[in-house]
Amino acid sequence: MSIYYPMMMNLSQRRCLVIGGGAVAERKVASLLEAGGLVILVSPNVTPRLAAMATTELIHHLPRRYRRGDLRGAFLCVVATNDRRLQKQIWKEAKEQGVLANIADSAEACDFLVPSYFRRGDLLVSISTAGKSPALAKRIRRDLEGRFGREFEVLLEVLTSLRPRILEEVKDPKGRRSILERTGDPDLLTLVRETDLESLPDRVWAYLMAV
Repeated sequence: MSIYYPMMMNLSQRRCLVIGGGAVAERKVASLLEAGGLVILVSPNVTPRLAAMATTELIHHLPRRYRRGDLRGAFLCVVATNDRRLQKQIWKEAKEQGVLANIADSAEACDFLVPSYFRRGDLLVSISTAGKSPALAKRIRRDLEGRFGREFEVLLEVLTSLRPRILEEVKDPKGRRSILERTGDPDLLTLVRETDLESLPDRVWAYLMAV
């Protein structure tokens, strides 16, 4: 059984190849674009949304079937087609060229899995079942989404803005560590819910500095 190493990947300006033009490919392309990837789509037929992305040059579309050599220069590839023969071909070529590969509906033939996830600003919450049950991961994600409201996004933004000030003004390493640990206190979420945005940074700062 494979044990996957959890990691967050920076795809900014990296070449990401997607093979397939259906609904699954559409979701994969959207998430890759969200992460800043340079998306090349290979498929003779695509959904209207993917066609619009190509027309507006959000992605580069090659309107044909996959050809050997299309992986050249790619950082990763996503195979969003149920053509088993093509899946095996691309998996083999990806291994030869050192390209990370994700094969839809084939966890055993993947270098990486894409978890079910949701965002609250810079907060990213992801759930994985190691490819064993995407439906269960989706169910857990839906349950968690209701527990993480916009206050988490707002709090993270405030804490991000205050962090340089903490590092500059609090010279004692032990005291600084204690303050940074307090940034995870649940009482801060209550503070966010009860305070207007203009005065929130000062209120959070006062809370963190209180002995």
